[in-house]
Amino acid sequence: MEKEDVRASSTSRLLRTAVQSNVMSLTTDDFREFMTSDPEDDESVPLGDALAELAVDVEVDSVEAVRDVRERF
Repeated sequence: MEKEDVRASSTSRLLRTAVQSNVMSLTTDDFREFMTSDPEDDESVPLGDALAELAVDVEVDSVEAVRDVRERF
């Protein structure tokens, strides 16, 4: 699996854990599998740089986006 697929998969499992939980709160036990380090991660890369690699630049005209939303209502 590619890094993006692995992270997306981990995020999906995390959300399923939160949704499927029968209790109203989450504990550290609920996140144990997500707290271990990933052998595929390059921990020498600062977190901000690693997140920047995953970022997507999207140009949006915010005024036009608000107008579109208002028209839908």
